[in-house]
Amino acid sequence: MGAVLPHAGPDRDSLSVDPARPGTWLKRISELSKLQDMNDADLSPFARAGGKLLLLHGAADELVSHRATNDYYERVSDVVGPRGTREFMRYYLVPGANHANFGSPAFAASWDSLTAIERWSEQGRAPVAPVVVDAGDGRARPLCEYPSWPRYRAGDPDDAAGFRCVRG
Repeated sequence: MGAVLPHAGPDRDSLSVDPARPGTWLKRISELSKLQDMNDADLSPFARAGGKLLLLHGAADELVSHRATNDYYERVSDVVGPRGTREFMRYYLVPGANHANFGSPAFAASWDSLTAIERWSEQGRAPVAPVVVDAGDGRARPLCEYPSWPRYRAGDPDDAAGFRCVRG
């Protein structure tokens, strides 16, 4: 692991790092990205223990590519099997949401995932057709299970009902 940067510390405002121009943070971000890319895809022990996992990633994340999370999900599915994976894991790619989940024009995704995971783990009720709402302006989108994606079909473009989850 690399050395701590000289300007890092408890007084450092992490929100001042511009993801598009990380400057001296580029090396550290790259090192941490390598660690993330080494995630173990065998979640069988977690699943056997009754674990449930809701995985979300903002499609507009400027620090960590959603493609890395897509790849991880696919590797889990390859190891555990598609049916086995679906028994304990749901992955949603959130349209417009960025890394820090705020700022215009980003979609500040808000979803009660705690209640969703409680229902799934305690009552066996997996999420069905969840909706994410922009905490900033109230726009809503369906959370589509990966690899599906919300496609506008008709009606109010700010209402999740105007979208359908489609593949490809």
